Amino acid sequence: MKPVVVSVVRDHVMYGKCVADNPYFADFEKVCFDNNVQNLAIPTRYNSFIDGMAPDEDRWIVFCHEDWMPRQDMSKLVSGLDKSRIYGPIGVFVQKRLLRDFIIPVGCIDMCDKNGLRHVRVGRSCPRSGRVDTLDCQCMIIHSDLLRRYGLRFDENLAFDMYVEDFCAWAHARHGIKTFVVPVICTHFSYGVTGKSFMDALEHVRKKFHKVNKSYMTVVGYKECFGKPVRPGFHHTKFPRISQRLNGLVYKVNK
Repeated sequence: MKPVVVSVVRDHVMYGKCVADNPYFADFEKVCFDNNVQNLAIPTRYNSFIDGMAPDEDRWIVFCHEDWMPRQDMSKLVSGLDKSRIYGPIGVFVQKRLLRDFIIPVGCIDMCDKNGLRHVRVGRSCPRSGRVDTLDCQCMIIHSDLLRRYGLRFDENLAFDMYVEDFCAWAHARHGIKTFVVPVICTHFSYGVTGKSFMDALEHVRKKFHKVNKSYMTVVGYKECFGKPVRPGFHHTKFPRISQRLNGLVYKVNK
């Protein structure tokens, strides 16, 4: 069965460039939820896809933003993955040490604005898959068998933020399912923001996980914690922004 890429779309030009007409998604079925007609929350859209899966559906599913563009063969990438795990291109985990907690970013992506300008490369390279607690919402890869076996769904109390972080943390807290970053050459035509929508979503997730005996962090708000509070004096390691020669230009970015 062909793998499938599922996106919620408002900018069809961007979606065409990044997903629908992307040769690296050539072997994928495309499922596009048009949010120009009815602007529903992304978890609601994703759950409608999950609810419509056939009982014998057996394939990899990529849930990704309309502006997330892989630049390598995604069919080849998913064919080598473990069906019992959740995957994505960039994530973060909390490492418990003797005296304090360390927040460790994993994975590396390119980011730019909607016009393809102001490129930066963000993160830490991961030559092989690396364990994380949560992924960023831009892309999550999961097998249909894992969704069906545990009845996994996205939290529809969330709208446009934190729904993948919540999904990964809930899958681990309730079912022991592990999440990994898999190296993907990709570009996200967006920068993460932590405005009111993000903070409202974070507050909901904090209430949901307040009794969970584990600390979870987010990629966008890398200092924002939910679950068990990190220990006082924790050390956070920023996602480094690495100077790279992109599109023939050198952009000055901060580490």
